[in-house]
Amino acid sequence: MAAPRAKLDAELVEETLERLRRDVQPICEKFTLRYDHLGASYDKSLYGFNREKGKIIRLRLINLRTGKLRSYNALLYTMIHEICHCRYHSHGSRFYALLRKANAYANKLGLYDPERNQMPQRPIHPPYFDPELKQRPARTVGDPVQLELFA
Repeated sequence: MAAPRAKLDAELVEETLERLRRDVQPICEKFTLRYDHLGASYDKSLYGFNREKGKIIRLRLINLRTGKLRSYNALLYTMIHEICHCRYHSHGSRFYALLRKANAYANKLGLYDPERNQMPQRPIHPPYFDPELKQRPARTVGDPVQLELFA
């Protein structure tokens, strides 16, 4: 028998989604990014997804180990990642250049701090942030730093 699916209080879910909507609004305006709907996802395999260039964005709010809300810093990083998909569908160099600029702007606004919540000293996607990189390296599944950050 499968373990029961963890659920968050509906009010907490709505408050968190509303805070994310409010916090990414200036980022969307600065980089002319637009999405239609933001909702919660209970998909255990994804932190978030973006359907049809922003028609629907869903984020997994639950930390799979604790069953509680993921850190807001991790949620905001995921949301910024997903809104960047409104312009670039694939994880190419242009996508990561936009993501880097959007995260820097969020940091400048005081919304996102890569050092907060025990974020790693190195970038989360180190090889992908280099726009000069000619060939994308193989992806490592189960990177302990990412597992700890985004569980």
